[in-house]
Amino acid sequence: MLKILIAPSNTLIDPDYGSEATWTYDIIKYVSEFHKIIAIAGRSTVKINNAIIIETGITKRDVFNILLFYFKIYQIGKKFIDKVDILHHMFLSYTRSQINPLAKHSKRFIIGPIQFSYTQLEESMINATIRKFSKIYGLMPTKHKINNIEKANTLIFDAYKTFNILKKNFSFIDFKNKIIKIIPPHIDTDLFDYAEPLKKDHYELLTVGRLIKRKGIDLIIRSLKILQKEGFNVVLKIRGEGPEKRNLEMLAKKLELNNVIFLERVSRKELANLYKSCDIYVHSSYAETIPTTIREAMSVGRPIVTTNVGVIDEYLKDGENGFLINKRDENEFAEAIAKLLSDENLRYKIGLNNRRYALEKFSFKNIIKQWLKVYEDTYEKFP
Repeated sequence: MLKILIAPSNTLIDPDYGSEATWTYDIIKYVSEFHKIIAIAGRSTVKINNAIIIETGITKRDVFNILLFYFKIYQIGKKFIDKVDILHHMFLSYTRSQINPLAKHSKRFIIGPIQFSYTQLEESMINATIRKFSKIYGLMPTKHKINNIEKANTLIFDAYKTFNILKKNFSFIDFKNKIIKIIPPHIDTDLFDYAEPLKKDHYELLTVGRLIKRKGIDLIIRSLKILQKEGFNVVLKIRGEGPEKRNLEMLAKKLELNNVIFLERVSRKELANLYKSCDIYVHSSYAETIPTTIREAMSVGRPIVTTNVGVIDEYLKDGENGFLINKRDENEFAEAIAKLLSDENLRYKIGLNNRRYALEKFSFKNIIKQWLKVYEDTYEKFP
């Protein structure tokens, strides 16, 4: 039985929240049945029988609170670091964020899952200037990150594209002697189980996410207007909250659409029912990783129409899992939706493909087995 310190685990551990908060809970809960786990989090809504969870009380993710979060992690973690076999830096992990003050004291160090940075800031200049800045200006976060990546024995990524970005930006680091694994975030394929679409007197589209500009939901609303003009009887359900809600409501009103329904946050069970009620899941972000909502909709057996951003194209194939839209064009987006709405057999075929793919790639059981192997391989390879 290994002793593993997961620090940070996440700012939030919550089995019902979804996304990172739920992934964190699932991994800790299952791995703690095999190994001794100490996890440092901002806050946890639950206790896990076989794990020790220590809260810092910090859940906000602005710059000040993140720095304070890491300081607290160091204060707490230094009491355990000499007694554990592995330090695992879990979440708050993107291609630019692996700051961990405990790393230099660890026997073995894992970072991941490192997710694709959806901010999509241009990083091409980093490789040429990163050492210069860290030497001349003493840019401590940058220096610390270099040290952490060099120290890490094992790096876990959500996609090959993410690994290639990191490898390109830090080409002066030797990755050959590290364990490199690609493990996508899991979903609950039992909760989000397959269901054939309900027969209705209209078609139903669904999108789920925070209502912010990055999600680009105006594209879907504009596409809906085109579908309406083409004679499709379609309802769009938008489940989410955020600062863009008012603007989206005004856009729907301006386009004289009375078939747009805004829904507030619901339980995960109710969310599963929303997926099952829809005919097509639509996603329109400007930038993403591999969205939880897309994976959940696939698990339920729904075809996907999405903008082709982030690492989505590493997991979805155009024509096989739905349609990937390469430019933000409402006519192209509407055309892809119309193609699916006009062909029930195609929707059914893609839906079955997506369910099979979700079970293979994203099921909790398969992903957790991979995480157990990561811990065991790291321990064995780096004595």
